[in-house]
Amino acid sequence: MNLFKKKTPPSTTNIVIPGSDPESRAIKLSNLDCPSCAIDLDLTLEELPGVTSAKTNYAKSEINISFDPKKITLQKIKSAIKSAGY
Repeated sequence: MNLFKKKTPPSTTNIVIPGSDPESRAIKLSNLDCPSCAIDLDLTLEELPGVTSAKTNYAKSEINISFDPKKITLQKIKSAIKSAGY
């Protein structure tokens, strides 16, 4: 038994909630200055109701976002990105 092996939590990205059809989009970003800014943006967007995940790729200046279109619109997500300065 390896006591030092890092345990990873089970993935929740494949959970499907009955009655919802999540959408995924890739959005190009500008003014992304550093990797920690990318993490901050992910955390900010994941707090929005209806956003299930946000993963920013700093090297590509792009964010991949999954959301429930019944709870939030893509326009509101883009508005939140602009409000955050990107």
